Amino acid sequence: MDRMSDTMQKKHKKRKGDRGKYANLDDIPDDIIVGILSLLPLKEAVATSVLSSRWRYLWRFTRMSLDFDVDHVTPKYGTLTCLIHVTKYLNKNRKTYIRWVNEVVDQHSGAIESLRVCYYLRRRHKKHIDRWIRFGLRSNVLERLELDFSERYPFCNDMKRYLYKFFPNFFCVKYVGFKTMKVLSLRHVSIRGEEIEYLLSNATLLERLVLEECQNLSHLRVCGHSLALKHLEIVATGRNLRRVEICDLVNLVSFYFKGDFKNYARNFILRNLPLLVDFHIEFKLLFLLIIWLVQVPSYDHSYSDRNRHNWPAEVPNCPHYQLKEVEIFSYNYFLGDMERVLYLIKHAVALEKIIVNCKCNQRLKRFKTKQQLFEAEEISKSHAMTQLQPQIPSHIEFILR
Repeated sequence: MDRMSDTMQKKHKKRKGDRGKYANLDDIPDDIIVGILSLLPLKEAVATSVLSSRWRYLWRFTRMSLDFDVDHVTPKYGTLTCLIHVTKYLNKNRKTYIRWVNEVVDQHSGAIESLRVCYYLRRRHKKHIDRWIRFGLRSNVLERLELDFSERYPFCNDMKRYLYKFFPNFFCVKYVGFKTMKVLSLRHVSIRGEEIEYLLSNATLLERLVLEECQNLSHLRVCGHSLALKHLEIVATGRNLRRVEICDLVNLVSFYFKGDFKNYARNFILRNLPLLVDFHIEFKLLFLLIIWLVQVPSYDHSYSDRNRHNWPAEVPNCPHYQLKEVEIFSYNYFLGDMERVLYLIKHAVALEKIIVNCKCNQRLKRFKTKQQLFEAEEISKSHAMTQLQPQIPSHIEFILR
């Protein structure tokens, strides 16, 4: 009995000792501290370096998501409205931003899960940008890479030829980041269609691709059964883009496209997208959306902007058996929108919900007063309620906004 009592006392002392093992910060192993610091944002993790000489360098070995956003260096940027003030402010703080990113890149030695660079940078900053990208791509756990070099204000638009040119030397053995990457976002970057194809062939795990205002992107082809791509977003409001081909993406569930170019019927190709359920498209020749419905047999959400120019006198009879929800933006009965809605109702035989949004187009807000916009929206709402809604079949949910 005494022997058992002694054993219990020893176990109790051992448990008591375990509870007090990390009574002080200095007793905590470095790997545990690094793991905790990895949960903090970059700014807070770096701030711990002043706690003691031991903590000074621990943040460098963290596994982090690095977000170098313009607002972290230039907090007043979003409050400026004058073009002259915006330009001066950006030029003044650009060196500060570049120095900040370079300091982190120089000092950090841990793994990188995501890298986001967001500032108004151009081709002349290529040596810095290339270095940052290489830094991220060396990480074998990189899942997200975002380059956003767009200007926040449309009136401070730089000439397109000065855009940073992405590629072409990032596909060597030491840059393993593409092998693990799941999200790639390129905004206001110069890249060609064949370079995107090559990129996709290397980034086999990529699930989301965002391309916005990419110069030199005249032909875009995203095709292949082997691609893991689930979400695709393309914004091309300029005139460079001439052809888009999205085919055989067996995992694609959402597709967003905004842009204008000639010969849509021939040069905008959607084919074999069996899992597509969310389809958002904005362009001028809206009537061609009807033709594409038969090419995308499974999606059940469609969102369309206005600009309904050149609606043909006779639209082809193209029934659709899967489309379940449609939202029409900037509804205006003067432009014949009621006829277009009724056409969709007739041919989308599985339609369950239709949303009519009467908010005026953003472009009109530049030329009309608030009172004029309000009156126009009220007229459209009144027409939709009195003329359109009575013609909607009872089995279709009608929502007016």
